[in-house]
Amino acid sequence: MKKLIEDKAKNFGVKIESIIEIDPKKVKMDARARWKCKFGCEYYGRASCPPNVPNFEECAKFIKSYKRCIVIIFKFENYMEDKRKAQRLLLDIEKTIMPEHPFAFAIFPGGCDVCDVCDGKSCKTKARPSVSAMCIDITSFNINWKDGYSVGLILIE
Repeated sequence: MKKLIEDKAKNFGVKIESIIEIDPKKVKMDARARWKCKFGCEYYGRASCPPNVPNFEECAKFIKSYKRCIVIIFKFENYMEDKRKAQRLLLDIEKTIMPEHPFAFAIFPGGCDVCDVCDGKSCKTKARPSVSAMCIDITSFNINWKDGYSVGLILIE
């Protein structure tokens, strides 16, 4: 899986700092992550953001229902451009592994910016919730947000 991700990242022009795999049951869930969405994020209210995502309990149950969590740690130089590339990369990885892992699911670093212009119509096929929208505490991955890293996930059953 790591080689697949690294190869695809090169093709997408995305810089990956590291790739780790953890047990989803060890992912720290914290409702405060979502409060950061609700107060202070311009994406609040979009299709893949609160309040349009499941509640805390459902998010925790969802994450912990998986057997594998591939954590991709990104270092963005041009935040918006690199974030968009990373989100497209995550969708491509999800699509690539779906034949073998039909419940594979990507979780984005930051609010969805897959489309160049959000029309609000492509969200069901392209948008995925962000790490914060899913109430995930990134310290689960030994990451401090102050260090400038962004985190994306691929969940695999």
